[in-house]
Amino acid sequence: MKGQTSTEYLIILAIGMIIVTSAIGMFMDVPSLLNSMTQGRTSEYWQNADISIISYSIYSDGTGYIKLKSRKGYQINLNQINIDDQEIDINQQFNPGEEKTLGLTGIITENTGNNYQKKIWFAYTPSNDNSKQFIFNPDMAIYGTYQDN
Repeated sequence: MKGQTSTEYLIILAIGMIIVTSAIGMFMDVPSLLNSMTQGRTSEYWQNADISIISYSIYSDGTGYIKLKSRKGYQINLNQINIDDQEIDINQQFNPGEEKTLGLTGIITENTGNNYQKKIWFAYTPSNDNSKQFIFNPDMAIYGTYQDN
């Protein structure tokens, strides 16, 4: 009887350890899961925004590109892109629905392979009234990994 009790105890202990190990593994992966969900939600937002970000990349040498699409119902002049409080003058005209790929320079970066999260917003004017500048600042970031150029 003592042998059977010891065996049952060991089986229950093993099952308990498996449950605890699984729970720890799940909780340790929660931050990356939440980060992934945030990136997906942000990407979906930017795909449908008034000034849509179709694709982008930031290189470890401080350069990069951004492909934008105007979803405004009128022609706009995109004057500036601001990435983490770095102003980049653009001065590009966009027709409704037009896509353009723009080069970026002077972006503060880190080493190749490091992840980034950068706050971004745009300054634009309607083409028919350059006296009214608007800021499109949706409080959404862009995410990625610094690449070699």
